[in-house]
Amino acid sequence: MFQTSTHDRNRRSPQPMVTTFGHGPLRTTVECVVALLLAVLLFRTFVAEGFMISTGSMAPTLLGFHKRVACPKCGELFAYGTAWDESANHLAASSSEFEVEQSICPNCSQQGIDLSHVPRNHGDQLLVNKQAYLWSSPQRWEIAVFRNPNLPTEAYVKRIVGLPGEAVSIRNGDLWINGEIARKPLAVQRTMWIPVYHQEHRPTHDTSFQDRWVSTDGWLEPTSNLRGWRSSPTTFLFREQTAGGATEALPAISSDSEQNTTSQPAGQTAVAAESSISWIEYQHWVRSGGTHITTVTLEEWPSDLQLATLPPSGLKYDSKTKKLSSFGVLPDDVVSFLKTNSQNLVFLQAINKLKAASHLAPITDSYGYNLAANSMEPNSVRDIAFVGELSLPQDQGRFFIQLTDGLERYTLDFDSQRESVRLFLEGTDRPLRVGPWSPPERGQSVRIEASMIDRQVALAIDGHEVFPAWPISAVPPGAESPRSPVRFGALSGTVRISNPTLFRDVFYTFQRSRHAVNRPYPLGPEEYFVLGDNSPVSHDSRQWEKPGVHRKLLVGKPFLVHLPSQPGRLKIGDQEWLLRLPDFDRVRFLR
Repeated sequence: MFQTSTHDRNRRSPQPMVTTFGHGPLRTTVECVVALLLAVLLFRTFVAEGFMISTGSMAPTLLGFHKRVACPKCGELFAYGTAWDESANHLAASSSEFEVEQSICPNCSQQGIDLSHVPRNHGDQLLVNKQAYLWSSPQRWEIAVFRNPNLPTEAYVKRIVGLPGEAVSIRNGDLWINGEIARKPLAVQRTMWIPVYHQEHRPTHDTSFQDRWVSTDGWLEPTSNLRGWRSSPTTFLFREQTAGGATEALPAISSDSEQNTTSQPAGQTAVAAESSISWIEYQHWVRSGGTHITTVTLEEWPSDLQLATLPPSGLKYDSKTKKLSSFGVLPDDVVSFLKTNSQNLVFLQAINKLKAASHLAPITDSYGYNLAANSMEPNSVRDIAFVGELSLPQDQGRFFIQLTDGLERYTLDFDSQRESVRLFLEGTDRPLRVGPWSPPERGQSVRIEASMIDRQVALAIDGHEVFPAWPISAVPPGAESPRSPVRFGALSGTVRISNPTLFRDVFYTFQRSRHAVNRPYPLGPEEYFVLGDNSPVSHDSRQWEKPGVHRKLLVGKPFLVHLPSQPGRLKIGDQEWLLRLPDFDRVRFLR
């Protein structure tokens, strides 16, 4: 125990020479500022911290420095990644520090969109929960911020795909764990969907563009009383035949139980027996380019045209198989050359047929975000999701969605009379899945989400899964991806489908990769394998010398995109300045 001596108690100590603020407003203000700074410092150190993304390795989920582009043909808004320089203190897109680029619309494939007058945006700013992984472990498909294992002074953001102790591999664009495909739940799929085509952004004033949703029976006029589909810019309407003509006899609908029995003849499927279904098919029409091969039959090459005189075009003829083929879309100038130099009508008919068919291509893993000049050869994608708003009668009405991977076709049968949805595989007569659903009331609609992603078929109505996803077998390597991966149809009732939209999944590329490609990569007990959503340009565990991210390098889990900005202009007289303005549309929570 310490005590104060008598001498010390009796001695008068001099008063300290200090300057005080007293107890007035100034002192209170200073104390508040200091307390706020300490609170912010403690909050950033132990709770949450902000990070800004500079690159596009997670696009379009998270954006780096980019330009927001509006396609002049279809009006689609999309982000296009730009070069960035930390020393730049302005946003002038015309600055010599930035190379002027031309972009390609990911919705309608319009090329050569001029970006010279489009201002540059800063990247997304993330708020990261630094406590997220102190008491729990990261889960597969979560987005995480971590220190680069090869350069710990840098903070990266990627998606965690491989967990400690697992063997990770990439095959045909999919993730495989311990020899089995890793299937994303539908809730995770939604966070990673990449738009392929929005019907509401169809280029209505572009005569060169061919509609991608095509009625296989032809479109009817809105006032027609015949049975079939009518089309408007964003909505497709099916009606049965009305007064003015005899109603077409429809096949009987089986009254089997919801469990797997049918009354169809042997060898027929429950769906195939209903031959009167009217279909609208998605055809992935592209303007030009591509790496797909299209063939038509041609008995012989015309005698008035020498193959050696053809311009470089990817056009080939095989006299043994009698096949005329083109690589990508057959160019217009080549077609003009052929029509000018040959009078063979059979040949010219084959060229016209080949030209039309060559515009239909598989969906690819192209990104509107990426620089077209630096993009690698695209990969065809078969993992797609269909989304639309459905309305049909409660007492009668049959609606169908068919999805195909190019080998197998799966049909979702929406029956309002039964109040059920059944999943069939083409060629079988027993449903694979059966789930309940309540048709919407008159004038109302429901949101349909049907996907064939990660080798499974999933369905949700108004955000709720109708039945467990149905797993399907892996696709053999080299199998061609479909050019018409989805269609929807109606059998009876008045059916309306609005704003149909097609999405695709991330295709994990193997170019320039050395880990988890040629053979599975085994992770250590505290290591994680990470990948970027913008797979063609993402530098991640596939390329790093040390591919595994150790747990101690994890910074936290981002949960909010906050304070994003958009360029604004301030003009006073002849002077103009570009400003950073808040972009509240981009503020969102991350799952």
